[in-house]
Amino acid sequence: MASHKPNNQIDHYKEALSLAEQGRYDEALALWAIYKESTQPTDEAYEHYLVWLTLADSADLASHLNQLSVEQLDKTYLKFSTILGALILTGYSELQTELPPESAFLAHLTIIKTALQALHDKDEALLTETLKQLPYRSAFKDFRIILTAINSSSSSVEQAQTLLLKVPKHSVYHQISQLLYACLLDGNALAQS
Repeated sequence: MASHKPNNQIDHYKEALSLAEQGRYDEALALWAIYKESTQPTDEAYEHYLVWLTLADSADLASHLNQLSVEQLDKTYLKFSTILGALILTGYSELQTELPPESAFLAHLTIIKTALQALHDKDEALLTETLKQLPYRSAFKDFRIILTAINSSSSSVEQAQTLLLKVPKHSVYHQISQLLYACLLDGNALAQS
């Protein structure tokens, strides 16, 4: 833990944020426990906590997921929802059973899974039509950019590259967009990348 002891609840939270920025999520969670004992966390602070639980691969995550409301999942905790979506898509599908079934998040997840199947089946028309159903404010919006880029790469490498550059650096999907971008390079540009 940090070398100095925070002397009030706000300091505990600030120190937890600092630890999380360093990738020390377990320590951030320990400070969070102290912070929340005497404070009602803000929505922003609670979203940080959910992200830390996710990044620490905490077993406590599932118990917090089934307490989320549709409003929290779909609108209040968008950063967390984006990370959760990536996590579910990469092998933690059991987490979706803990979420409110009427959430837009789960509807968008179904759209993304249909799009992935269309990509697997090489059905470009279905993929395009399916991705059109995904709203701009979806937790999967950056992943939609990636799927659109993959779909367009066979007809226009330049268009695919342009799309991949639109995935923001803070996005959970940024690294995969950069990897795909590098795959579309050739010659010296590929070697440098």
